[in-house]
Amino acid sequence: MKIGDLSIGDWVLMNGEPAKAMRLTMAGRSIFRGLSGQIYGSVGGDISPLPITPEILEKNGFKKNGEYNEWNIGEWNERPFIGVSLDRQSMRITYLGTDIFVVHQVVCVHQLQHALRLACVGKEIEL
Repeated sequence: MKIGDLSIGDWVLMNGEPAKAMRLTMAGRSIFRGLSGQIYGSVGGDISPLPITPEILEKNGFKKNGEYNEWNIGEWNERPFIGVSLDRQSMRITYLGTDIFVVHQVVCVHQLQHALRLACVGKEIEL
């Protein structure tokens, strides 16, 4: 994983522990804060993507759709409706039943965060 793949506020694994990007530089002198408040510097650090799990989705208000391996917030005819499919590795955001944003290959928390920002959904992911 490269620093250029991240944005401020993104969740990753830093040395195997969840951490949030606080400052990012292309020179690699980036700062991450762990859940315990511990500060990590990324020069020579082990940064890897944090996979999306059902537990993370549930903690952030997503509910399991009984018919599919999909996790949703909202109802199909509400605004916005957000669906994340773990099987298809995709995310869909609809507005009053019409798709306004569909992205594939969403498998990591930072990708979900980017998709929510691009679709202008004011949802912050918490761990």
